[in-house]
Amino acid sequence: PPVPSEINYTVTEVFPLEGKFIAAVNRSRELALVGDSAASFVDKKRKLTEFECAVFSDGATQRLTTPLGINNHGDIVGFCHDDLGLMETGFLRSKNGTLFQFSAPGSTSTVAYGVNDFGQIVGQSSGTSGAFSFIRSSDDRYRNISPPTIEALVEAVAINNSLKVVGHYTDINGQHAFLWDNGQFTELRVPGATGNSDVRQLNNNDQALMFATVDGAGSYYLYTDGNYLRINSPEGYTWQSINALNDNGELTGFAFDDQNVFFDIIAKPSKK
Repeated sequence: PPVPSEINYTVTEVFPLEGKFIAAVNRSRELALVGDSAASFVDKKRKLTEFECAVFSDGATQRLTTPLGINNHGDIVGFCHDDLGLMETGFLRSKNGTLFQFSAPGSTSTVAYGVNDFGQIVGQSSGTSGAFSFIRSSDDRYRNISPPTIEALVEAVAINNSLKVVGHYTDINGQHAFLWDNGQFTELRVPGATGNSDVRQLNNNDQALMFATVDGAGSYYLYTDGNYLRINSPEGYTWQSINALNDNGELTGFAFDDQNVFFDIIAKPSKK
């Protein structure tokens, strides 16, 4: 049979946009929400718990806690920042409510993008020595993700339980999406794409959420088993932005309905 080129989805949950939106979803459909300043954890029963970082720049008046990833235990990572911009730290908030902030060695800015089920965190740091992508172990050891070429700048955005990482690297030829596995870079590029392909998420089935422009139309794609499947909008909704992918293959993001009303939705792959 021919290799499929697209994939359809069915909406399973709809959330009105009321000052918060879904940043990440795990296998149990627990959620990390971005708010105006505080972040939120939403459990399987849809109980919402807000949380905030504790340490910000002295004198800051706008204190922001921004979640970016969640693992299957319900642990959330992201970054703490404020209007003064004097400090930017990563955070790990455990499902039990414990939150601690951390900074990569020698950095003035640390952002945690993703966390796997072993507590390994992928993120980006910058300081006087430049900008680096790192993997932080659960015992606070750091490993830099070395770029494929000396002039390239790496930005890693997601990690899975196999210690595979996706992200982007930028060199003299532009931006490239990549899959990193034990030091080896594989470029991810949607066939026929013009400009840069973008990668957003990676699940434990080695599926990646991507965005690319093909034939003048920007679309989201699911990278799976070496294929790039265009993600179609679910019936009754039109994707505006897809933010997250979980191990069930479910997606979350912004969409508008037939009356042009915006919602956050969760959608699952439709049965063939």
